[in-house]
Amino acid sequence: MIVHDLAEAYLTVVHAAVASAAIAAVLVASAIVALAGAVTGLWARIGTGRRTKQPAAEYEEAA
Repeated sequence: MIVHDLAEAYLTVVHAAVASAAIAAVLVASAIVALAGAVTGLWARIGTGRRTKQPAAEYEEAA
């Protein structure tokens, strides 16, 4: 009985560790996705600013 109780306790600890690792992995992944989204949004905003200035210069040269 003692061996059975120890094995059951061991499995409980292993399951808790796996569950906490999975939760940590999800949190890290969501932080990476949020950071990537912020960087992409900033990059798109900077890129859009540059693109709006370039065609105007081309139109002025053509006129």
